[in-house]
Amino acid sequence: MALYRIPISRDNTISTYNVLGNTGAAPIDDIWCEYNIDKNQKYLARILAYACLTALTNGISNGTIPDPTTSSTTCLLKFFNINTADQQAYDFNIQCFPVTRSWIEGIGNRIDTFSNSGISNWVSASTTACWTSSGGDYSIDSNSSSQYFETGYENLCLNIKGILTSWTNSLSSNYGFILKMDNNAESLTAATSTNTQYFRKSFHGRTSNFYNFTPYIELQWNDVVKDDRAIVQFGYNSNLYFYNNINDNFQDIDNNTNYFPGYVTLSGSTACSDSSMSSYQAILTINTPLRIKTGTYQSNFVLPLSSSIYTTFVDIWSITSASSAIASSIINSFQTIKRTTPTSNYPVKLDITIIDGLDYLIQGNVVTKRLFIKEKLNNDFLIQSEFNSISSAAISSVSNYISTNGFFKVVIDDINVDDTNWMPLNYDIDGNYFILDTSNFHRNTRYYLEFLINYKGQNIIIKDESFKFEIL
Repeated sequence: MALYRIPISRDNTISTYNVLGNTGAAPIDDIWCEYNIDKNQKYLARILAYACLTALTNGISNGTIPDPTTSSTTCLLKFFNINTADQQAYDFNIQCFPVTRSWIEGIGNRIDTFSNSGISNWVSASTTACWTSSGGDYSIDSNSSSQYFETGYENLCLNIKGILTSWTNSLSSNYGFILKMDNNAESLTAATSTNTQYFRKSFHGRTSNFYNFTPYIELQWNDVVKDDRAIVQFGYNSNLYFYNNINDNFQDIDNNTNYFPGYVTLSGSTACSDSSMSSYQAILTINTPLRIKTGTYQSNFVLPLSSSIYTTFVDIWSITSASSAIASSIINSFQTIKRTTPTSNYPVKLDITIIDGLDYLIQGNVVTKRLFIKEKLNNDFLIQSEFNSISSAAISSVSNYISTNGFFKVVIDDINVDDTNWMPLNYDIDGNYFILDTSNFHRNTRYYLEFLINYKGQNIIIKDESFKFEIL
């Protein structure tokens, strides 16, 4: 699972409490829907938020980020709850709409004091333009979304794929979002027991002192590689991959971003692995290999039990349309393994070593790190310092367990708060690995990784001091 985060770069709360008030520099974003009995007055507040999408559209253009218009990418708008001394709203819906007019953030700090300088506000979008409708101009269409808040203490996590894809198709139309309570709540006008439950909902803003709670847009998509070349078994579902890596750069064949332009033939032989192709007998053909990500293609199959007479196999990736720089077919080989029965030796312990370690990472880089996984038996395992001191030949002589059901997550070290959910580990013939896009994390911040491996029927969580790293 890959993720890409786009920080909210402008935000502001606009309110009827002070129609000329501005909180563009405030660390809190508010939504109000409160009826003041003493003043016989209803007060509303809404949030404006904007994220620059230039890096996103560049990533889509160069193929590093999938186009959400044509993929199964999840697109989420995330704001994080903040508790205040005011009465918390509950049992309500927050709606999200695309703003249809350019607006200015302003530099105000509080909407209820004189430190509210600047525009935008409830009546004006900028110094030169008023809102067509007080409270913000926005479009109500099929791209809008909403979220129900039962207790009022929940975080905001909205599906904004419709809005985001409309903006990536026409970047100039991106004026950001408006967040508000739904019309049923905002339209209440009397001090009744029904509407007094709607008070204030607060979120951390982009200038929050708690950097891990600042709002952002998060894209998630499945690009995990599960290459079974080292662990293919007869009669079980398996995946084989082809990597079109040219000069250390992955490239799509003929710039085709949808599928592999050809087919895959699996063949078996009873001879040794270096025999001529004439000794191989075709077993099955896969006509629809998938493109997983740039230059990476997957074939899915079940190796029939009847093919167990063969000892060596080849997968031939035949390209039916390709540039002259790519061969018309690529031949790889693999051998099967025997299916093992889980042991009853509990408890099971594993040791994970990150090859080359982590320590300091430069923000903006995409880092790939390989794992060395070994079962702990009588304290017989490699610690990071020992691993770094032995040769590659010695490493290859030690069994590297390949986890087909492993995960990792990133945790903020100093506050021990998860920064990501569990994400699946990749694996191929050389073992497990993970990929970190460091642009998703904060500079001068310490993080650590946790790993979860399903091994012999157990979910094992592995933590170690060597899994810590800092973004520079």
